[in-house]
Amino acid sequence: MYCDQCGVSNPLAARFCMGCGAPMGGMRPSANAARISPKPAQAKPQVLPVSAATAVAPPAVRVPPAHSSAAAIQEIVSGFPYTIQASARKLSFPLTCPCCLGASDTQLSLTYTRTTGQRVIHNTSRGWEPPYCRACLAHVEAAQDARNALRAARNARTAQLVGAAVLFLIFAAAHVSVIGLLAVAGGIALAVYAVRHYQGTTLPRAESLWRRALALKQPSCCDIDVAIRYNGWYGSVQTFAFKRDEYARSFADLNAAKIVN
Repeated sequence: MYCDQCGVSNPLAARFCMGCGAPMGGMRPSANAARISPKPAQAKPQVLPVSAATAVAPPAVRVPPAHSSAAAIQEIVSGFPYTIQASARKLSFPLTCPCCLGASDTQLSLTYTRTTGQRVIHNTSRGWEPPYCRACLAHVEAAQDARNALRAARNARTAQLVGAAVLFLIFAAAHVSVIGLLAVAGGIALAVYAVRHYQGTTLPRAESLWRRALALKQPSCCDIDVAIRYNGWYGSVQTFAFKRDEYARSFADLNAAKIVN
């Protein structure tokens, strides 16, 4: 559908125009809508050209159950099925949120760091700040906090169990002696503490953060994680990846003269 205010093509499900942010009032049917036919989802990332872009349904996001379990935390960020490359130093982003397609009220910071050199290491970073909404940004940050908490809990448990193993080795080397008995007692105590602290404190905290992220995620959100990613640059060519084909189409329409794929 075309916006009466600016003429940008918008998906039927959009609540606001992705070009100017105006509410979807009177809209005209898009001429490209009849030419777009759905195809089965593909395993590899798909490149969307500006003309005759093909709609491919994004992969379904598996929402973990809300019960308390380490397996409930989705530790791997889901993929980005739509990739677009544009040759430009300045690009325009739709004014809607890439996750829920609602009105944006903040920005998401996207950065990419390139490392070059062998003996002397040089790091070069570039970034973009596309529009986003605060509600979606909240569940993105909560999900990342949950993953970080789970990772820290597992690292602490591993370090404590390694310390217990070292104490048992001291006992084995000292045989039956006061030092050996103290070492085995300390090893048992440290191992018990590591398991109980992980199961009773650090793991429940990570699961609580994950449940908070699930509660913040709205039905209109496409994923619990970020819906847009900056994959770096080569010369003046910038590469972006998206999770929603509606947003990817709008981004391609706004930068039609700069698209290179």
